[in-house]
Amino acid sequence: MPSQQLSIRSHVRPQIIVTEIVESGILKIHNNLEEPLEMDANKKLTRLLERDSNCQAIGTISAVQRRKDRNHLERRQQQRAISNEMIKVALLYGKKGFSRGATVFTLNDRILAKTPYAKFIDLLRGLRVVCLDGPPDPKILTAYWHEATKRRGHKVKAYH
Repeated sequence: MPSQQLSIRSHVRPQIIVTEIVESGILKIHNNLEEPLEMDANKKLTRLLERDSNCQAIGTISAVQRRKDRNHLERRQQQRAISNEMIKVALLYGKKGFSRGATVFTLNDRILAKTPYAKFIDLLRGLRVVCLDGPPDPKILTAYWHEATKRRGHKVKAYH
């Protein structure tokens, strides 16, 4: 039997919200100051970025607008499900490389494991952000998922 979802706001103590009743009849209560388990990954990522002291090092993010394609970055972000918060994490912690005069930031498991964003490894693995100018005040050309890095994931070693 699935658990019932119930959301009740207390009038006496508004800081406490009852979020669900599980099969055993136990109430799970979350404080408004904590992140409930049901919150989606992008909201959690946004909250974590707000608390990240390194975020000021990025400066103002702007998209490069070319004559032929003025909204290339925004369109690609939507097509590829890449949020601005994900781009900020890549700019802050991504492995920096250079390709054809552009600066490329790539997120992989090894890098993410050493950051506050380790719990988002599956979400952020393989993200690449291509910039004309790196931080501060990066000018971003595009963002995409590097498929070879994305596929690597958690490989299980088989011993014969």
